[in-house]
Amino acid sequence: MELSLTTRRGDGHAVVMVGGEVDVYTAPRLREHLVEVSYEGTGLLIVDMSRVEFLDSTGLGVIVGALRRQRAMGGRLVVVCPHERLNKIFRITALDRVFELYESVDHALEPPPAAESPAPPGQEATAPAAEPLVIGKRTRRPRRTAPADPAAPITVVVVGDRDGEHAGLAADGRIVVTGVVNTAAAAVALLDQHDPDVVILDAALPDGSGLDLARAVRASRRAMGIVILSAHDGDDIILAALDTGASALVVAHGPPGSLASAVRHAAANPHSFAADGLAAAVSRSLER
Repeated sequence: MELSLTTRRGDGHAVVMVGGEVDVYTAPRLREHLVEVSYEGTGLLIVDMSRVEFLDSTGLGVIVGALRRQRAMGGRLVVVCPHERLNKIFRITALDRVFELYESVDHALEPPPAAESPAPPGQEATAPAAEPLVIGKRTRRPRRTAPADPAAPITVVVVGDRDGEHAGLAADGRIVVTGVVNTAAAAVALLDQHDPDVVILDAALPDGSGLDLARAVRASRRAMGIVILSAHDGDDIILAALDTGASALVVAHGPPGSLASAVRHAAANPHSFAADGLAAAVSRSLER
């Protein structure tokens, strides 16, 4: 399904109505459109995703970038997201703590709630109850052909074997490593040969960037899970990994089972990005 974009302007605000699929192919067009609307000047930018049928991590990265840009320009960005299929993405990534999410454009246009008055000395402030969003009917959307049987094997190709990091995957009875290479050049042929459920990419490869390779894999293999393995977990690598369309970011030599957990997530939810500290990284980036 093609991406549709329509902009409606009002007094001090602009509503960008997004429809169709926001993925690795259409995300650049959405990015350009949101940049244009921001630079035309608007205090409140409302991204209406009511008609979005599909959103992958590349598209989510574009929305994060738009939020950062709008905040840097002294404005505000909110998202209209009435359907559970999209709300779930924001919850899984913990970005529901960062974005203002509304059930309709009318609700988004209401004045933001006034700041709470400080609690009297010795009395704790009470957090206001969050207003639940209206949950819409689930609709069909393109999905990967992930194993329906929760016990079915998950095939994995490893690109960039960081000190045998993948060896621990053998402890997970579902995960089967079908191939290991150390360069981006060799990865292309191996992926064509094995067509795995998930590929693990080291962020730093001898002949290039694992992030660039992740971008290329996502562009050519929409249904494949992509796990990026990094030596560190700073904000920059988290946001960069999100922007590639990857399914997860894992820090090398992290807690036991973290890589296997990321692989299982990537197999089941290839388009939903998972990384420890994502919401905090986005929040900090808004303060720069």
